[in-house]
Amino acid sequence: MRKRYLVVFPLILAFYYSYGQQDENKEPNDKEDFNIFLDKFVADSVFQISRIKFPVKFVTIDYDTYQQVDTVIVKEKWNYDPIYLREEKQSQIYDNFDMRLRDTNERIFSWHGIKNGINVHYYFKRIDGRWYLVAFEDTSA
Repeated sequence: MRKRYLVVFPLILAFYYSYGQQDENKEPNDKEDFNIFLDKFVADSVFQISRIKFPVKFVTIDYDTYQQVDTVIVKEKWNYDPIYLREEKQSQIYDNFDMRLRDTNERIFSWHGIKNGINVHYYFKRIDGRWYLVAFEDTSA
């Protein structure tokens, strides 16, 4: 009986340390759904500001020189952006017939105008299972 204990106990310890410890590099199992996040992000200004990684990178155009300008916006200068809240529809193009986006930690929401020069991109990243706006650009003409 004692020999069996000497063999089983180290195996239990090895199992515990291999699988029982939380790996800091692993992603959490409770990943936030992007569509649910985005609906709340556009509808709730308090939630929106809590889910922006400040200072947030902002790219725009200097209309005097027509040069791209890279800058940042700090939390105190942020203005609530409803993104698409007032729109009656939202398009989605998928890369497969199952209509599922691949489970990545990045999403881009873009507005491309037709014959009106609109060109806006919002860059989101999933960090520790939660989505955040990490950059955006408005290079509309």
